[in-house]
Amino acid sequence: MFTTTNSKTLKYKIDYQPALRPALFEVVGCKEYREERSLFINIDELLTKSGLEQEFIDLSANQRSIDPSKMSTRQIDFFCNGCVMALRGNIARLIKKLSHREFCKLLPDSQLLRWFLNIEQVDGVKAYAKSSSDRFAHWLDESSLQHINQRFIHLLQEHGSQPITNFDFKEDLDFETAYFDSTCLKADIHFPVDWVLLRDIVRTLMKACVLIRREGLKHRMLQEPLDFLSDINSLCMQIPNFWDRL
Repeated sequence: MFTTTNSKTLKYKIDYQPALRPALFEVVGCKEYREERSLFINIDELLTKSGLEQEFIDLSANQRSIDPSKMSTRQIDFFCNGCVMALRGNIARLIKKLSHREFCKLLPDSQLLRWFLNIEQVDGVKAYAKSSSDRFAHWLDESSLQHINQRFIHLLQEHGSQPITNFDFKEDLDFETAYFDSTCLKADIHFPVDWVLLRDIVRTLMKACVLIRREGLKHRMLQEPLDFLSDINSLCMQIPNFWDRL
C-alpha cells in the first residue's frame, strides 16, 4: 500500500472506479514494441497502485470547485474519465514525442495507447481530437501540476529498484545530481550537400529578382525568375544521379 504525501487541503474528493478494459495482445518478435509495452504497463501500475491517479482527479475537482454531492453518477464518471485521459494522454504523448495532432492521429489505431488511456469499449473507440489534447495539456494549474510531478519523483525515489512496478532498475535512483549536455544543440538547417547549396543560392538570387521587378526596375532576363528557379531545382536534383553514373 502506498501513502499520499499531498500537503494540500482538499475540500472535494471523488472516488474513482476505473472501467474494465480488454487485455493487451501478446506480441512476439518485436523487441522495441515489447519494451514500450512493458513501460506503459509499469506506468499504469504505478498510477493506479500509488494513488497518483486518484490525487490527480481530486486536485482537478478542487481546482474547479466541483462538489460531487451535487453531481449525478453520470456527471462524476464523465469528469473522472476526462481527468484520467488528461493525465495518461499527456504522459503517453510525451513518451511518444509527438505533437498533439500526430498523437491524436495515432491514438485510435494503437491498441497499446487505447489500453493505456482506457478508451477502448465494446461498441467502439472513443478517442479525442487535437483541440482536446491541447486542453488536456493545461488541465491543472502550475502549482497542482508541480505537486503531481513531485509525487511521481518521490515514488520513483522511494521505491527505486523495489518491485513496485518492476522497472528493472540496476540500482536505486539518485535524484541529488543531474547531468546533461548543454553544448550540443540541434541546428535547424539541412545537411550542406553541394546541389542543395547551389539551389539555395539560386533561390536567394531569384527572390531578389522578384523584388527588383516588383519595384518596377528595368531587367534584361528573358525567363521569369520563378520559372528559372523551377528549372534550376529540377536540374539540381539530377546532380546526385549524374555522379552515381560516373
